[in-house]
Amino acid sequence: MYDHALVGQIASLEGTFLGDLSSDSRERLLADAVFLQVPAGAPIFSATDPMIRAGVVLRGLARTHLSSGNGRRLSVRFSRPGVFIGNITESRAPLSVQAVIPCTVLELNRVTLFDLVTADGRVGLALLNEVVRRLHDVYATLASNTFGSMRERVARQLLDLATEVAHTDHLVAPVTQQGLADGVGTVREVVARVLRDFRSEGLIATTEGGIEILDPDAIASLVIRWRSN
Repeated sequence: MYDHALVGQIASLEGTFLGDLSSDSRERLLADAVFLQVPAGAPIFSATDPMIRAGVVLRGLARTHLSSGNGRRLSVRFSRPGVFIGNITESRAPLSVQAVIPCTVLELNRVTLFDLVTADGRVGLALLNEVVRRLHDVYATLASNTFGSMRERVARQLLDLATEVAHTDHLVAPVTQQGLADGVGTVREVVARVLRDFRSEGLIATTEGGIEILDPDAIASLVIRWRSN
């Protein structure tokens, strides 16, 4: 399992959970991990799963979101390859993780993970680093929602809406320009200018069913810009 090319690529990256581990602990953790292939729009981990689950994104783009009682969802994190997703502690957070585009995920055995916390202090430190990264992402989400430009707010709304519907080949936000304007709290003319810029940059295309996201990674980069500031 640990010889898988994707795992090796992620483990070589600094600042990722797998990259923070010693080779021995990583090998032990990966020995009973499971690969998941998740189509676009499908849940990876759900807040209603009977078991608490966790893993690492190896390929694709995922979003973590909160759900309200009336069905509304708030994205709090967009995760690229290398990012730890799911619950870290035994207390369950009311969060779900969903594939924005097709994802390959390495689901970890939580029993093995917590056994390693006791056996190897670097594993505990890696989880602590993950908690810090998540806190930074919460700050980034708050900053983006409060201070973000209209480009960022429209990009987030497009990703949120497109992920609500499962797609196989296309990522489409089923929304009109007026609907987008209402969602981000502005007028249609402002949204139209942003969408025109996105189209000229090759990020989106207008389709009969709404707005197709042609470059999800670039759109997500606008949303998570605050994390690197």
